[in-house]
Amino acid sequence: MEVKEERLQRLNEKVAYYANLNNQKYLNQTVEVLVDGISKRNSHAYSGYTPDNKLVNFTADNLNIGDLVLVKITKVMSFSLNGEVVL
Repeated sequence: MEVKEERLQRLNEKVAYYANLNNQKYLNQTVEVLVDGISKRNSHAYSGYTPDNKLVNFTADNLNIGDLVLVKITKVMSFSLNGEVVL
């Protein structure tokens, strides 16, 4: 089992690396986001998805599920993006 776990760990590291590399193109870009609701990890933020189906967590006030907002991406991670609503 040890070899299997090591291989899986190496695979997961490569997937995360390339996902992060791919997401770098969104940094400092403004993207349209469909509001999905309150973020699962931060009750003071919202989450939603871009037209490319990228998960975005962002800060804003008084939004509703289904709203379309413009979000400037301020931080890129392997499997999600963080940003702020552009007014």
